[in-house]
Amino acid sequence: AFVAWVFIDEPFDSVAIYYKCNYLRLKGFAYPDTFKYYDLDDNTRIILENGIDFSWSSYPESTIPYPTLEINPEPYPLPYEDIWYYLSVSDNFDCRNKASLFYETIHVKADFEADPTSGEAPLEVEFTNKSINAVKFEWTFEEEDTAAISILEDPEPYTYYIPGDRYEVILVAKSEKKLLGGDCVDTFKLQYIVVEPSSLDIPNVFTPNEDSYNDRFIVSGKSLRSLYVQIFNRTGKKIYEFSRSRFT
Repeated sequence: AFVAWVFIDEPFDSVAIYYKCNYLRLKGFAYPDTFKYYDLDDNTRIILENGIDFSWSSYPESTIPYPTLEINPEPYPLPYEDIWYYLSVSDNFDCRNKASLFYETIHVKADFEADPTSGEAPLEVEFTNKSINAVKFEWTFEEEDTAAISILEDPEPYTYYIPGDRYEVILVAKSEKKLLGGDCVDTFKLQYIVVEPSSLDIPNVFTPNEDSYNDRFIVSGKSLRSLYVQIFNRTGKKIYEFSRSRFT
């Protein structure tokens, strides 16, 4: 009688990565070790059955679709920070292996916040740049048939003067790292900055006789550049006049 010990090696795995400015794909390779031997009695070739399982992971943690089903996944959203990707494999005999790859991200994201996004004219709006991995910027502030351009990272507050309209703001952000085709570019568009239409609410009569009815002359308005008021009594005599700007 013969007694034999059968040894198999750990499974094989490796990882690769393919990327463009707006695309990322992981490429995994995973194979179990296969042991073949021959029966000593009849010389029949025998293959020791073996299978393999795999799982993708990352650090920092990110979204990898179907990490235990798709050997070549496409992570989305794209990582905006440098990241380690890992492919862990195990076979039917619980032999394990793990391959890793460090990815230095090239992806750029354009983003900003505007405050306020609506109000009366003149409306001064501040913009806070929240772009990621960008070093070049181009802001476009659209107004009717014209547009103002800024290449500052954080532009000066922008003032909208024409009431009753909506304005679009566009930020184009470019990355520091380049591919063969040039900069990686992303665009963020804000729709819209709303400047409230002009309005005026002014009484045509008041009676300041302290009877609690119409005793006060109150003017309210929005998006008005200026206002000039004259008040006359019933005989046509002017008794008061005033002018205002930026009032409510």
